[in-house]
Amino acid sequence: MKIVADADLLDVAELFAEFGELLLLPGREIRNRDLLKADVLLVRSITRVDEPLLAGTGVSFVGTATSGSEHVDKQYLAERGIVFRDARGCNANAVADYCMAALAYCVARRGLDLSSSRVGIVGYGHVGSAFASRLRRLGVEVLLNDPPLLASGRVPGELLPRFGALDSVFDCQVVSMHVPLVDSGLHPSRGLVDEKCLDSLPENAVFINSSRGGVVEEAGLVEFLRRRADVAGIIDVWQNEPEIDPELAALATLATPHIAGYSRQAKRAASAALRRHLIADLGLSASHNVACHPRTSELPLGSADGWQAALQALPLERLSREFSQAVQQGASAQLFDSMRRRLAGREEFASLIPILRGSGEMDSTLLQALGFADN
Repeated sequence: MKIVADADLLDVAELFAEFGELLLLPGREIRNRDLLKADVLLVRSITRVDEPLLAGTGVSFVGTATSGSEHVDKQYLAERGIVFRDARGCNANAVADYCMAALAYCVARRGLDLSSSRVGIVGYGHVGSAFASRLRRLGVEVLLNDPPLLASGRVPGELLPRFGALDSVFDCQVVSMHVPLVDSGLHPSRGLVDEKCLDSLPENAVFINSSRGGVVEEAGLVEFLRRRADVAGIIDVWQNEPEIDPELAALATLATPHIAGYSRQAKRAASAALRRHLIADLGLSASHNVACHPRTSELPLGSADGWQAALQALPLERLSREFSQAVQQGASAQLFDSMRRRLAGREEFASLIPILRGSGEMDSTLLQALGFADN
């Protein structure tokens, strides 16, 4: 069996080499000619998987180490009888870390008072629910919007009062997007948030998009941020990645290159999930079981402020400055992949034990709610 895989999939050689010949290529450079004798294709979101890529090949299994799958033509794969699997949910804790770090930045730099704020979460899947869980531990009121989930009838009764219409969610002081990019059906999400929707945000609000760039009308977001400098726009996803609109990057309070879900734990879990799917779907035998071994390390802190712990563990301000400068210099495409590759080794909060190096006493309740490991 021949497996073609994105070379940046974490531990790809360790996890897949035993199943046959393994060809590792940069994800943006995988071409049809590379797949002519391949049986399996393993990708990330930067590889478009469709008929031009797969026509005339023997690929029978496609796996993406991502939660989103809009880069994959699933209808074409189904028509060809090609098995498709994703790694949905594997990056939920990493994205929740990103959102908590974004809030930490707004608390520390913009005077956000979470104790008197409501947080609106659009999309209550793996990521949205993980973020909401941390906020509830902090005692923050959370309002939810997820029409497809409501229609499914799978919402626990005690949560039903928390669900509201999109316009009511945008009345919250903080709004965070956690929806997949969907183009068709009863609940399409492309262009879900437009300028009119954004205009509902209250003064000094925080808007976070770490889902997909296409769920927000970027032109409307630019116009809105031009007029509303009071709103903190925290943008991790973009419509034309890796080519970024320099004006939007300049207007954003924090701009990062689609790295919210990038952590060592998330990447390992995604690769391991694809391995399990491959074994089950193709009836393979494996020499050993793979586990995502937990490990912890110390996070030395110079301040007893728990919010500073989040900013130290994930320094969004520094990352944003580096990325924004590259965008303004026309080098976003070059830096986009290199920053993501560099951050794939980032440790999630749950693997870090904050250790205070000075005097004072840390707020253990806050640190636990942020997601850090117990000392």
